Parts: sequence; C-alpha cells; structure tokens
Amino acid sequence: MIRNAKEFGAAVRRARKQRGLNQSALAARCGVNISFIVDLEAGKATIQLDKALTVAVELGFRFTDAPAPQFSPQVAEPEPEQDDELGHIPSF
Repeated sequence: MIRNAKEFGAAVRRARKQRGLNQSALAARCGVNISFIVDLEAGKATIQLDKALTVAVELGFRFTDAPAPQFSPQVAEPEPEQDDELGHIPSF
C-alpha cells in the first residue's frame, strides 16, 4: 500500500522502468514536462494530483483498492432554549 508521496514516487519509478520507459518518454506520453516526472519520482509532496493520476494510469496503476470514505452520522444540534435571546445565532 502506498502511504505517502515518497512511496508513490518510488512506485512510479519502478513501473516506468519495468515498461522500459525513460523519464522523457513517460513525460511525452502523459503530456507533462520531464521536470514533473522527476519531481513525482522524487516524492515531491506538492505535485498536482490530476497530473500524478494521469501518470499512474499511463503506467497501469489500479485504484480499485482505495477504501471508501468513512462518514460518521451527523449529530443534531440541540434546540435553543426558549428564553435564550441569542438562540438565533448559529454555534460552531
């Protein structure tokens, strides 16, 4: 499982090399600059997600194992007391 940008970059590098691509060829196939591929493989955490996903899909990554988001049920706010003059102001 990939847990951070460094691990993702390492996985991209491995997949690229397994496919016999250099960084320039991968960049051209994905429509990005070579510097993007270099930064991505280095684990730079400020990478743009859309471009990173384009590279991952080009290299055959599958995202079917991503867990579904967990949502907790919303707790209803208590009704303001009748004699509360500030009850109309929402609480945060």
